Amino acid sequence: MSRNHHGQSQSDIKSDISSGSSASSSSGLDWYPEKVVAEVHTNDYQNGILFQGQDAAVDALIHEMQSHGMNTLELDASQLAQIADSGDVSLNQVDVTVVGTSFLSHATSEHLSHLTSDAHLTVRMDWNDIGGLVEAGDHALDDVVQTLKDLGMDTLALEAGQVSKLANNDFSFDAGTHIVVDDASFLSDPYGANLAELHQLLADADVTVKISADDLGSGDLQSALNGLQTQLAQAGVDHIELGDDLANALAEADKHFLSLSGQDVVVTSDADNQSGTSYVSASLEDLRDLGVDAVQAGTGVEKIEIALRDSDSTGHAFSLDDLPHFDAPAGTEVSLVVDQDDLAALLADHTSFAQLANSGVTELHYTGDSAPSDLVDQLAANGLHLDTSALTPTEVQLLGLADDGSTLSDPAADSHHKG
Repeated sequence: MSRNHHGQSQSDIKSDISSGSSASSSSGLDWYPEKVVAEVHTNDYQNGILFQGQDAAVDALIHEMQSHGMNTLELDASQLAQIADSGDVSLNQVDVTVVGTSFLSHATSEHLSHLTSDAHLTVRMDWNDIGGLVEAGDHALDDVVQTLKDLGMDTLALEAGQVSKLANNDFSFDAGTHIVVDDASFLSDPYGANLAELHQLLADADVTVKISADDLGSGDLQSALNGLQTQLAQAGVDHIELGDDLANALAEADKHFLSLSGQDVVVTSDADNQSGTSYVSASLEDLRDLGVDAVQAGTGVEKIEIALRDSDSTGHAFSLDDLPHFDAPAGTEVSLVVDQDDLAALLADHTSFAQLANSGVTELHYTGDSAPSDLVDQLAANGLHLDTSALTPTEVQLLGLADDGSTLSDPAADSHHKG
């Protein structure tokens, strides 16, 4: 990435992100939105179209869904209960999000367990759930969450307002509960809970909060980022999650996260095309300097492609210390794009390939002139393999390697790549 935007404000960053900092479909690839969800509607059940109480019918739906790039099955609570009542269906290794918990009282625990125990299950509480919990008291929250865990729930998803409501009523989550909160607006809610109440609610759980440019407010950007991160830590938040676009914008503005004990920063990399490839627009060096601890593959991502350094970074020393770790399912490729100068720097340190492999990199994508004859063997000795294919102009832009300082939303952006 060419970084000529050091003076960017919050409004600049929001504009860069909202304008679409990735190439359009006219550039030769079929673009995904950040997340593609298959929503199954109630009348599908009433008409008996999709689920007939047979695994084969569910398997056919999932296969069709995935063939169209849909990667998460979203059901409301009543739909989940109807599927579970058949007793024969299992959502094996499917990413499932269920909205509401009323299925707990409309299907047997045996049928529910058979249906969901091998799924990647997220349960999103609705406001009826929250109202019922507030009326019943803190013990009810413990009972519901434990029941959901027993059914194989991986993640409990909450809106920011729901976090405020539970904290205002002196609730607390037990240890071992993984919670994801949609945004950090509970910190700025004038009618919301204070930090002590939020800490009581969240401190024992494993809590991820997704942040966006909207959470950074106005004023000095670094001060806003520091304040947001510090408040989240005080509220008991363990993980800050942000998208690739925001990470790239913050890196371009030369901002960085604080190094706070017990809190990490995670960038989620979503698929950019129909093949499930995610092109990370911030370089690995950018993410390290930003203070990112990990890059995780978004749903449906089969390959992550990221440049080692920016197109304007040639000539300065680069260390592989403190690299972000790549958190991706087994079989997901993590390809590191390097040019001739990058490769020379890597070859100068005999530990570099081992360091890359330990961080989760699986492939070196070399874009320079002919590679050394023994490079394949050196990589293989560390569990890595080599790709020497040329980057397309679209890939150059998506990786932030266009070197004229234009943003990716600028149609005049130069598609010249490193090397």
